[in-house]
Amino acid sequence: IYLFTTDGLFVATLFQDTRTKDSAWATRAKAERGMSVSDLTNGEESFWPSITCTRDGEVYVVTNYPAIIRVTGLETIRRLPEQALSVRPDQLEAARTYQVEAEQRRQAAAGATAILTIPILASPPAVDGDLGEWTAEHFVTIDVRQKQIGDWGRRKQETQAALAVSGDRLYAAFRTGEPKALENAGTALANLFKTGGALDLMLGTDPQADPRRRAAAAGDLRLLVAMVKEKPVAVLYRPVVPGSEGDGVPFSSPLRTVRFAEVREVSAEVTLARGTETAPEAKGQPATTGPSGDFEFSIPLAVLGLSPTPGAMIRGDVGILRGSAIETTQRAYWTNKAAGLVSDIPSEAELLPHLWGEIRIVPAP
Repeated sequence: IYLFTTDGLFVATLFQDTRTKDSAWATRAKAERGMSVSDLTNGEESFWPSITCTRDGEVYVVTNYPAIIRVTGLETIRRLPEQALSVRPDQLEAARTYQVEAEQRRQAAAGATAILTIPILASPPAVDGDLGEWTAEHFVTIDVRQKQIGDWGRRKQETQAALAVSGDRLYAAFRTGEPKALENAGTALANLFKTGGALDLMLGTDPQADPRRRAAAAGDLRLLVAMVKEKPVAVLYRPVVPGSEGDGVPFSSPLRTVRFAEVREVSAEVTLARGTETAPEAKGQPATTGPSGDFEFSIPLAVLGLSPTPGAMIRGDVGILRGSAIETTQRAYWTNKAAGLVSDIPSEAELLPHLWGEIRIVPAP
């Protein structure tokens, strides 16, 4: 039993964890009034214990053994005095740097370079949400979660993505397991990464760019694809555009500002489709068909400034933003596992190419 103050501060734990301590009540040969039970467990199925404060100020717990147990010591609880906590900008910057360096160490420890292959297909896949045309080995894993099925069932849900090129368009396929994964409020398109779910594609389109670059360079971009009021919305972000003028588009917090040379809506250029799935019959109810968590989209290569040739190698990342159709609550990516922050606008907007994976453009098998 865990005790908290009414405003959520932890106070104490009553009893021991039954999974780690062999001290069940049954091991005691005799119960004696006034004996301590602090080293005992409350059992693995202790249903509905209650806690009561009587008129004289004593506190009692009633368990299912049954037993009435007096809790002592709560009268000693005191609130800590109010105090100021100073957090300096250099400390925040050090924390951000630590997260990036920790991700570098994780990738180095993993050994093999993360590789995503983009096949150049003779015939384009139909953008209809049916991923049956896509080759399994071209998918990369973004993350793996446990999805609840019914009251007690669970199954592994692997979020995956794949890319392909055919003709003059880039194609993308995502398996998310969530039919509403792309719902987004879209209240400010430049901040689409703050207001709900989206598919996230980051690419370095220049094969000659330094693969170890720590800051975005010309050709680096980010494409977000979401659903706003049941309509596809796509926004393209370019941190560096040669010859661009002006201060660009700033993304700021009290710590710092990250500027993009160009942020523009490209919804009209993107074709998006969501797949369907059929739920099996259950409890005498007929099978039903509804939207699945599979998504496909395509976009002209010219919009991205991508000129894919077989054998070329670039860098990039694929990910998903999860949210509540009001705000983004999680960011997950294929390679850059440090890009999970959802509480600092410049960090959420920033591109870090040195933490991306390797993308190889290959002929279709």
